Amino acid sequence: MSAFQNIIDLRFAVSDHVGNRAISDVFPRLVELAEDDFNSRLRTRQQLVEATLFFEDGMSPLPPDFLEIYRGTHRQRYEVDGFNITMRCTAGDHTIQYYGKLPSLTCSPTATNWLLRDYPSVYLYGVALQAAKFLKDAELAIATSSLYGEAIKLLRIDDKRARYSDAVVRVGGLNP
Repeated sequence: MSAFQNIIDLRFAVSDHVGNRAISDVFPRLVELAEDDFNSRLRTRQQLVEATLFFEDGMSPLPPDFLEIYRGTHRQRYEVDGFNITMRCTAGDHTIQYYGKLPSLTCSPTATNWLLRDYPSVYLYGVALQAAKFLKDAELAIATSSLYGEAIKLLRIDDKRARYSDAVVRVGGLNP
């Protein structure tokens, strides 16, 4: 069971952390600012999405939640230009893997996502940092920034372990 079930639980926890319940009116905006920061900082296995794109004359629109290409189907060069991807001499359907944006909590009072469920401290300190900036409390912002950085670091360590399991690559074949 997660520390926070939804945005309402998160709001109370952030309010307690910053010591100010008056942030309720701006709380959705603070969450959106934190989620923008998460989307720029994080590239984790939970964000990987597979999509089939239809290319016409080498161009296809990108999915609306697109952040960054992880893997394409061809060993071709590609160019991301705004909301489109271009691959030379490509037509038809092609599958790509990409990092998708974090599903937002602000769409519904009961909304949740993998980050809130699995790494609640990232959300707590990320939103609390935005709240501290909003309240213009420099001391709280500095303290919360340190906690936020540590939470992000632990998430990245966990992601790396899950992806690679601290495995060692051994090259097979004859040894000289």
